[in-house]
Amino acid sequence: MKKIILSFAFALFVSVTFSQAITVTPNDTFNSNMPLVDFMDQVTEAGFVENNTNSADSIFWYVSDINHPIDWEMSVCDKVSCFIIYQTGELHKFAIASHTQELLHFLCTPNCAAGNGNIELTMWFKSDSAGTVIHPRYFATYTGVCGTGINETANEIVKVFPSHFTSQITVEGIETASVKSVKLLNINGVCVSETPVVSGNILTIETAKLSAGVYFIRLETASGIVSKKLVKE
Repeated sequence: MKKIILSFAFALFVSVTFSQAITVTPNDTFNSNMPLVDFMDQVTEAGFVENNTNSADSIFWYVSDINHPIDWEMSVCDKVSCFIIYQTGELHKFAIASHTQELLHFLCTPNCAAGNGNIELTMWFKSDSAGTVIHPRYFATYTGVCGTGINETANEIVKVFPSHFTSQITVEGIETASVKSVKLLNINGVCVSETPVVSGNILTIETAKLSAGVYFIRLETASGIVSKKLVKE
């Protein structure tokens, strides 16, 4: 009999931890709460899936529900890749050998935006899609106040244009906001371009080879993450 076991470890800045183990039965929904304290906390729930049979298998999963404030980032990392999730439905899979466990990670960063968020996965074994479907759901709440104005200042300093682009994107405020990295993500949260940060206050990103669609530019600054939505025409 196949089973999916999820064992979760909660960590806040790796300084406060607790753990619990639970066996999730088919068609079950497991709820987990992730409290967010500081505006740049990245809270992680780590779990594993176990194949307790004598045959190798594959785990299929997709995000079936996601809701959170626009400035938040919610990510899922499986054995193969990490994905910043902006929409539901994208199917992923990874191989799992017999009698082994593979880790999953759920990450949430509020980026100074108070509110509530949740993300739910639908998961199953390829060989037993009818009997092993589970629905782990994670809730997060951030009620803090950004009294320093740090993240708001970074958002005001950094300018990205045009919002509807074709062959290139211009970023202003690189040195002023102490931008450390610049990544362009597609709507599935996959990084499609990472531009080196060089001296100067203006950075140009070439985008002629990108397909039309919705993108998110993610800038790591000295005072937080700045994320802006863009459209390739």
